[in-house]
Amino acid sequence: MRMKYERFIVIVGLVIFITACVSVAPPLKSDYKPSNEEAFIFGSFVIIQTSSTYSIGLTIQNENGKEYTIKFLPDSKMQYQVISVTPGTYTFKKILYMDSSNGLVGSDNFKAQVNYPIQFTIEKGEAIYVGDFLGFTSLYQIAGQVKTFSFTLNNPENKYTETVNKVMNLYPFMQELKIKNIFGIR
Repeated sequence: MRMKYERFIVIVGLVIFITACVSVAPPLKSDYKPSNEEAFIFGSFVIIQTSSTYSIGLTIQNENGKEYTIKFLPDSKMQYQVISVTPGTYTFKKILYMDSSNGLVGSDNFKAQVNYPIQFTIEKGEAIYVGDFLGFTSLYQIAGQVKTFSFTLNNPENKYTETVNKVMNLYPFMQELKIKNIFGIR
């Protein structure tokens, strides 16, 4: 009886794990009309896919527990993304590894690098540049049977001036906001 119960838990656990999908914060459209109560997070989030349609997501969480996940997109789709968030204090929480339908494949805790804060505060009417991120995914097959996935995320780069200029051209409403650079926060 005990053995059947353990198998049931393992099977249910696998079904839940396999069907878990990541809720992704949608990037704003260029003609977005912001309210006075919003704050914004932006940067470059690019994935280079080799023999794979898998992606990476970066999850941030505010002090109330609300999470936002930014999905890395292929360079040809949309390199620069802006998302709307509730003003508050945020922490970089997780790096998520996702399949093509945003199914969760795995995750890691976000680890800060030198001179990159994992926590920041953003007020209404502000936008914060969080960096230029570059990720890689690869799919390997061994003897045509076993599939192995590889996910790599480089440290974020500070391309503040270049990215701000491009984002302001793509998103005209950003010109009215106070822009902060996460690399300047200590």
